Amino acid sequence: MKRDQRKYFLLFALIILTSSYFSKNASGTEYPGSFVEWTTTELILSQVYVPNNFKLVNVDIAIDDAYISQGDLTWCDIYLISPIGTYAYLFKYLTLDGSSFLNTKFDDSASNCITDGVPPYIGSYRPVDNFDIFNGEWSNGTWRMAIQPHYGALGNSGTISDWSLFLNEPSPIPNFQIGIFRDISGLWAIQDVTRVYFGSTGDEAVLRDYNGDGTKDIAVFRPSSGLWAIREVTRVYFGSSIDAPFPLDFDGDGSCDIGIFRESSGLWAIRGITRKYFGSSGDTPVKW
Repeated sequence: MKRDQRKYFLLFALIILTSSYFSKNASGTEYPGSFVEWTTTELILSQVYVPNNFKLVNVDIAIDDAYISQGDLTWCDIYLISPIGTYAYLFKYLTLDGSSFLNTKFDDSASNCITDGVPPYIGSYRPVDNFDIFNGEWSNGTWRMAIQPHYGALGNSGTISDWSLFLNEPSPIPNFQIGIFRDISGLWAIQDVTRVYFGSTGDEAVLRDYNGDGTKDIAVFRPSSGLWAIREVTRVYFGSSIDAPFPLDFDGDGSCDIGIFRESSGLWAIRGITRKYFGSSGDTPVKW
């Protein structure tokens, strides 16, 4: 193979490998940007609409292909603007060299800042302004990448043919925790959450979300008296020693309703909602 052929083969292989590496390491949901071209020093905005709405925990930008055909990157500012107007610079005027980006990712967690890179800036680099300024904002709306060209000795014109915005939302929070209720002492121990004393011997644990705030409330049902004691929410009497507690959101309002099933008669009694008979002696209440 001739030297020039080897050179172009190696360059092609490098592009393929870095593209593969980049695609595997881009994080978050991708929102592709539009083609951008400029020939003057007027401010250029490329927009991305994000339909999803979640609180941001990380923002990245990928510029896979950009080329300055007249002038170079020295004569440009590029910054990202959120839907509410917060902005952060990827890089600033007079800070970069060269005329192109190739598979360049702007990521706060990168080891090196973009100003320490070498054209065409293949790989991941920190922007000059931290993107964590966007964290906590809502994702929904129109995001804009702003390109502000400045005139150099050779003028300024260029294109960004391929770029994307990557947004990360918080990891899902498990909707359950391991815990125990020790009725002999009234101890509730919820792993990594809390340890409290509530209830006494003979009580039954009825842990549910009774006030609709999205978190479960520590609660007990006392068969001997029909007491429902819901910590920091309420205390009511409903049911008796022959009833099985069956709390559930029966009316779909987002909060759990106090309810019992009386096996001896098949009575279902839901506090403040309904009383009906369904089932008979020996039956077990179930949630369908």
